[in-house]
Amino acid sequence: MREDMGRGKKIGVVLMAAIGAAVVLGTAGFGIRSLYVKRENLLMAYEKQLLPGIVCWGDSLTFGTGGNGVSYPSVMEERLWEDRIYIPVVNMGVGGENTVTIAGRAGAIPFKVKAFTIPAGAAGVEISFEEEEGKPVRPLEQSDAGINPCIINGVEGKLTIEKEEDGSRAYFFTRSVPGESVYVPEGTEVETWASSRFEDYIYVVFMGENHGWGSVQELIEQQQAVLAMQKGRQGEYIVIGLPTGTKEERQDLEEQLQAAYGERFLNIREYLSTQGIYDAKKTPTEDDLERMEKGMIPVSLLSDDIHFNETGYRLIGNYLYERMEKLGYFDEMKEAVSEYG
Repeated sequence: MREDMGRGKKIGVVLMAAIGAAVVLGTAGFGIRSLYVKRENLLMAYEKQLLPGIVCWGDSLTFGTGGNGVSYPSVMEERLWEDRIYIPVVNMGVGGENTVTIAGRAGAIPFKVKAFTIPAGAAGVEISFEEEEGKPVRPLEQSDAGINPCIINGVEGKLTIEKEEDGSRAYFFTRSVPGESVYVPEGTEVETWASSRFEDYIYVVFMGENHGWGSVQELIEQQQAVLAMQKGRQGEYIVIGLPTGTKEERQDLEEQLQAAYGERFLNIREYLSTQGIYDAKKTPTEDDLERMEKGMIPVSLLSDDIHFNETGYRLIGNYLYERMEKLGYFDEMKEAVSEYG
């Protein structure tokens, strides 16, 4: 109760300062609109102290491929801003990546390099990544989201990729500032930009369609490695299940994820194959109904065999928002909105 009173007093003091400033501005012709803008800016600043944002880790299903510019993170941010919760939802989805590559970008299962020497000058040097327990690590195929600038053995720089027509690829590291040459031993970890940037964010983890895992237990361990990057808001996360396949095909996977995460597990295959199309106010086609009977996502919510269309991504974004709201992740921000008026 004492903390609530203190927070309310703090908000009141800040808001009164804003009103005072707005009155002064009003005499210069700014008026009520200026008061509103200042109040919302102060609310935004205070909310970011409570929660700096939400970060969504994944592949093309997080990026929003097929959604005509709409992704579930963008829908989440729309819903938050409609409720005057002015925090960013960061989209860290990169198409085509397997689980170990996504976890590597997050800094959860760090990329490891084979031995090389960083030259003294600013010229790039070719490097190679070690496999993660036999699984290929292939960053930068479509984006460097969360990677650059990175640090290798204390030297900051940038990772880049060159692709050849025969499908081969070469990776290069270019230091940001010239200095002494540095030998990098085999197994040295790459410190990605994202590895220390989202410690106080709410996490969403949606990965696995591009493989990188063998057993369900291994997938869970990889997900939990990403979640372990949380420091300030541990326990405030959502893990999204795989959308492809039938109910029977996904039963074991989904039961294990449900057991591991409880209400923090979002079973979008089940939701979209049962209720989603009706929430979207669409009439299912015969093909949709046949797929739904098997527990598969209806074609009317897809842009191809795996990716969603705009309607599908909107349904996921809304479903995710409602689950977070149910779990109380936004309670502090809603209190702030109520107190700001």
